[in-house]
This record gives sequence, C-alpha cells and structure tokens, in this order.
Amino acid sequence: LNKSSQPGKGGFVGATVSAVSSDVADSTGIAAKIVFGPNITDNLSLEFGVLDMGDMQFDDPTVTYPEDEDDLPTFSGTENGSTSRVLGAGSEPGTVTYTGLKSYHPRSALINLRYSFSFSFSDSISAFVKGGANVWKADLYETTIIAYQAEAEPLSVTEEKTDKISGVSGIFGAGMYWEPWKNWLLRAELETTTLEVKEISKNELFMFGLGLQYEF
Repeated sequence: LNKSSQPGKGGFVGATVSAVSSDVADSTGIAAKIVFGPNITDNLSLEFGVLDMGDMQFDDPTVTYPEDEDDLPTFSGTENGSTSRVLGAGSEPGTVTYTGLKSYHPRSALINLRYSFSFSFSDSISAFVKGGANVWKADLYETTIIAYQAEAEPLSVTEEKTDKISGVSGIFGAGMYWEPWKNWLLRAELETTTLEVKEISKNELFMFGLGLQYEF
C-alpha cells in the first residue's frame, strides 16, 4: 500500500465543519467537530472526538381566524405538538393553545474505529470508513402559542427550556484524505447518526464535512 497520504503509526488531531441534513427538523445549523487519537497500525486508528451537531429548529404552526367570531381560531402545522381549546364565557374570549417542540442543540462525545486505505494510482489521495458510538445530550425548548377568539387579544408566544434529553447512538461514516503538505491531510467525509429518545421524533442526521488533520 502507498502510505504517504494515509495515517501512519503515531497519532493525529483534526477539526471538521459540516453541513447538516435532518429528516424531521425544519432548519439546521452547522456542525463542528474536533478529533484526536492514536494510529494503532498503518491502516487502523482509534478516533475520539467532541461534536456539536448544530441547532435543530422546528417551525411554529400558523393560526387562522374564522370569519364567524363565535368560532375559535385553528392552528395548522401542529405535527410537533398538541392543541387545547377553552370555550369563551361571558366577556372572556375563548382560546386555543398550542404547545410543541421549538428546538434542541445536541452535543456529544465520540469514539470510533477508522480504517484507512490508499490507492495505487495516487501518492496523495486515500480513503477511510469508520464506525462507533455517539454519546449525546441536549436541552429541549418548547413554544407555547395562545390564540384568542375573534382576536380579542394579540397572539401570545412564549418559549422556555422544559427538559434535558440524552442518548447513545451509532455513528458511521466514510471519506477521503488528500495530503497537500507533509503530515497535513485535508479531510472530506459523510457521517450519519440517528437521535432517538421518547421526548422527540426519531431524527436521522447526515453531516457533510470538510476539515484538516495533522499526523504526528
């Protein structure tokens, strides 16, 4: 094997930033990761890391006020929460209240085994596959929206931290190295992990990253 562009014995440290794709969040932030560890052999490395997966944001539902002021308003887009209704009494207007998920920002510790291999056609390009554990936690934020019958009062919107969530999930990835300078590797990778606990919908993430790694 040509070893010039892949890790060798010793150790490494690196950093990566990634675009994040989620199958449930309406918008996502940028993920950032620091990795370090020993190269066990010329091909096999033990990779530790800390990962910030970015903010997972969920859109608020929209409210519709009916033409008949005796009817209560309605919410649409409530798949991330639930609604409750209170009928008006006397001079007090009725209300519809939505309570649901607003955001969470998962951060984690990582441990992976990474296998690297080189190509016969290039002295500067190699590839890797890896897999391991993603131990994560996040603060959970919820939004509460109160819509008043006949718009008797302005829409009330509040947001608060309601819970802490955590879990352990598998994390898997593959990528490429390019060595533009001795001991310095540019790293491009795709990683996937799934956040799944009872407080939130199952969230499958894909992270498309670019980074720099130093071998010593």
